[in-house]
Amino acid sequence: MNIIAFLKKINYARSALCFIFFLCAGIFFPPTKVQASPPKEEIIKLPETELVYVLPFEATELENVVAVDIVKVFPRHDFVMGKLVRIWRAPRYSIVDGKKNSKVASWGLTIKEVLADGGVEVGEQDQVTPTLEQTVSGVEGIKIVRVAETKQSEIETIEYTTVNKDDPTLERGKTHIQQEGKRGKREKVYLVRREDGVEVSRSLISNEIIEPAKNKIILHGTKIVILSSETGEASWTPTKTASRRYKRGTLLRVTNLSNGRQVEVRVGDYGPAAYTGRILDLNKDAWLQISSGGLGVGVMQIKVEEIKE
Repeated sequence: MNIIAFLKKINYARSALCFIFFLCAGIFFPPTKVQASPPKEEIIKLPETELVYVLPFEATELENVVAVDIVKVFPRHDFVMGKLVRIWRAPRYSIVDGKKNSKVASWGLTIKEVLADGGVEVGEQDQVTPTLEQTVSGVEGIKIVRVAETKQSEIETIEYTTVNKDDPTLERGKTHIQQEGKRGKREKVYLVRREDGVEVSRSLISNEIIEPAKNKIILHGTKIVILSSETGEASWTPTKTASRRYKRGTLLRVTNLSNGRQVEVRVGDYGPAAYTGRILDLNKDAWLQISSGGLGVGVMQIKVEEIKE
């Protein structure tokens, strides 16, 4: 409602009387500022954005007025008669702060000043659009992406390796664990970047073994224990190795005394006949491994050794 409409509400005489009254009140009761923050010179030159009339004896509750708005009352705010209220409204800015939305009223000339008026703190890594140094001209909204970079440590297990070694001091067929295996530990440190609480990147900045793995070492015996032996003449047979002295299943090491070649066989039969004078009939495959002349050599001088198992 403007002043002309207000005057039409009452008759002309009363309007004239009210006009004289307000004129006198303006002399004796100068306008006072009820609520204000000191505006900048540029803002003071702006015209008022809204005129609000408050009739006599009506409560002066002004909707949407905030601390930074400029409010002036004519006559004085404690005068009981009618009042003319003039308001300069500070610009309102929408702020999207991460997942939170809010509005800030501010006379600030830069984004940084607007955020300061709204009590919004910004970290060094936070991203503000528009930038903090940009002026507010043409700006309606401000977006803040909250950025947090943290170091995150992860411990990984390093598996140990099993190493097998021959031990000539240990009987063949036996094993001994020389060293138990132990897993190691590796620490990886990542730089994790989060925007508004959501992880957007992860980069490895450290990879360090904090406890090395210890290999498991198993010794395998290679020492051959000879229980008995004999020397004599041997022939070959297309079937199983035969011996009169050693029972079936006995493990024998046979050495060709002419060339030193050796082979291990198991007794599978009884023989050869005593009248032959031979101590062993060696199966064909074993014979070929140690013979110097193949199957054409009918007999060879050998050494037979019984191996402990």
